[in-house]
Amino acid sequence: MEQGRPMRFLGHAIHYSTGTSRPGAASGFSAVMTSLLTSARSNRSNPKGRENRIRRMAARQGLRLFKCRLRDPRAAGYGGYVLADARTNAVVFGSETYGVHTLDLDDVEQYLRRD
Repeated sequence: MEQGRPMRFLGHAIHYSTGTSRPGAASGFSAVMTSLLTSARSNRSNPKGRENRIRRMAARQGLRLFKCRLRDPRAAGYGGYVLADARTNAVVFGSETYGVHTLDLDDVEQYLRRD
């Protein structure tokens, strides 16, 4: 890109020379990026994004996150999770008796963040 030309980023023109975005010329490039990253990190409003982040955390520790495949919301274990070893698929955390996954994302995240 040329030095004086604006770059399009999510509908905003960000100018290289000034680092400002239009509209809202007072905000700089770093403020725009911070705002975008903060909104992307809102875990409670984006449960699938949170699930994917926790899957990546598990993968870095050699684990896999499995979600219950039941489709009936009234079924035991619906929406539950279990952590298993990535190589052997042996359950590491959570219970998988009769196909019922007993953990929720908060439990899994707490387990993965342990010291």
